[in-house]
Order: sequence, then structure tokens, then C-alpha cells
Amino acid sequence: MSHIFIFFGEDTFRLHEKITFWKKEFIKKYGDESNIVTFDNATSLREILSTASTLPFLTEKRLIFLENFLEKGKEEDQKKCAEALDKIPDYSILVFVEKNKIPDKRTVLFKKIQSIGKTETFEMMNENALVAWIQNYVHAKNGCISLKSADFLAKNVGNNLWNIQQEIEKLLQYDDSKKITEESIQLLTKAHIKTTIFKLTDYIGQKNTRLSFSTLTSLVENGEDIFYIFHMIIRQFRLLIQVKNLMEQKYNAFHITSELKQHPFVIKTIMAQTRNFNMERLKSIYKKLLEIEIGSKTGKIKSSTFDTREFSLAIERFILESCKK
Repeated sequence: MSHIFIFFGEDTFRLHEKITFWKKEFIKKYGDESNIVTFDNATSLREILSTASTLPFLTEKRLIFLENFLEKGKEEDQKKCAEALDKIPDYSILVFVEKNKIPDKRTVLFKKIQSIGKTETFEMMNENALVAWIQNYVHAKNGCISLKSADFLAKNVGNNLWNIQQEIEKLLQYDDSKKITEESIQLLTKAHIKTTIFKLTDYIGQKNTRLSFSTLTSLVENGEDIFYIFHMIIRQFRLLIQVKNLMEQKYNAFHITSELKQHPFVIKTIMAQTRNFNMERLKSIYKKLLEIEIGSKTGKIKSSTFDTREFSLAIERFILESCKK
């Protein structure tokens, strides 16, 4: 059995759950927490290796977590660490934890861990896996949620499990029966801004002026910064143009996801949105957005943190013009 591991990935919620589970199981098997150690990348390599080489106190094993060493550790220290891994005694379980960022798999250290240890990746879930996770989590909390409602919650909140967990806990408290419905989700959850921007671009694509304006209004009323809303609208239409261009080149969803380095869930949604746009219309819309951005930076459109009226009016005019039949 290997005693060297690496956990990494963007899904920090499941990564955190894995670490918590390992700690609980270690304590259950080997006693108290005194032989569980967590080091960050600021810890010296000498201290890490010294701890790993020291016999655990009054038990058989020691559990060591080393956080973000591959991302932030010095290249020289990583090379020395790679050379030392073979010498670490098997009574020390060494777990490299890389949060948020996928480590560079070309490094000497990663290759060494991969050759003698075990790797586990925590990627953001695709749509089907996310819906299944929501149902399982709710049921584990003695709640009830249908497949349709779980899908609605995922689309409304996004795929960040930290946010989804918080929303589920709130929804379970709302009803004594612990039943989560689409109605309670609509009533209690705040839609993630990316999800709402998806809706806004959908309505613009459908040339639905009324729903486009109401979606923009809901974002503002929920306290979202108008400048950030504008930034997200630009980002969404930029992605739409990129996806549309790749689709016209006969790229499939897998290759588009790889090319643009976006989550499959995002690419799937954008590919569906492109049906309401041709490339000429997308370029025209993007040109209008750039004109607003240039206008705000040159003073043609007055905008400041304290007075956003003219900037907001420019966005409303953009929606009106983009929704023209």
C-alpha cells in the first residue's frame, strides 16, 4: 500500500470532505489528533522531512497534509522533496493537497508522486453528477427533492458545492417536512450572477425585451454592482462568439470545452444559446458593448461609483437595441 498521495482539483468542497473523512478515520483507528499534522507552503522542507522521519507518538502512524507545495513551493525544494520521497518511512502518510489550481504535471515532484504514490482529482461536476449529488445530499439530511427540482436548483445556483450546500441547508429549514420544491427554491435562493447572465443573454437571443429588462432589474435589486454586471455580459457574449465560431468549424462539445478551458456544463449551455444568434448579430452586439466600454473610459458616458445613472442607461439602451425585431 502506498503512503504517498496527492489530492488536487477545483472542487474544493469535495476535496475538503475527503480530507475531513481521512482525519476522522485516522483518529478512529489510531487515536487522537496529535499525530495529524498540516503544513502550508511556507513551512521549510527540512521541517517537513524531519517530521515525516520521526516516529509517531504512542501509535503506529502519522498523517501529514502538505498544502499547495507544488503550486507555491520553490523549484529547488520540490526537486529535493522528490528525491527524498523514497526515504520517507511508511509509518508517515504524506498527502500533498493542491487546492483550486491543477498542479503542473510536468514537474519532477508531480511525476515522482505519480510513479510511487496515488493521485486523486476533484474536478467540478458535470450536470448529471451535480443533480445526483444534490439529491443524495438532501436525502442524507432526511429531506426530499425531486429530480426536476434538483436540476432547477443546480441551474439556479450554479455548480459551486459550497453555495449549493448553504442553499440546501436553508431550504431544509423552510419546510417542516424538509421537502424542497421549485417554488421554495424560487422564493428563497439567490440566483448566482452567472446563471442570471445566462438567462439575460437567452432573453436577448429571443429578442424578449420585457424579460431582458426584468432580469437586469433583478440583478441590480439583488445588490449586484452594475459595472460587474456589464463585465459579465461582455464575458458571456465573448464566449458565445468563440463557441459559435468553433461550432461553425464543426468542433464538438468535448473539443470546444478543451479549446476554451471552460466547464462542460458552461459549454453545453452556451451551445444551446447559439441557436438564437447568427455570427453577424453576435458581432453587432459585441460592437455595441465595446462602444459602451470605450465611452465609459473616455468620459463620453459619465460613470462613477457614486453615480451610475448614465452607465445604467447605456446598458438599458443596449438591451433595447439588441432585442429589436
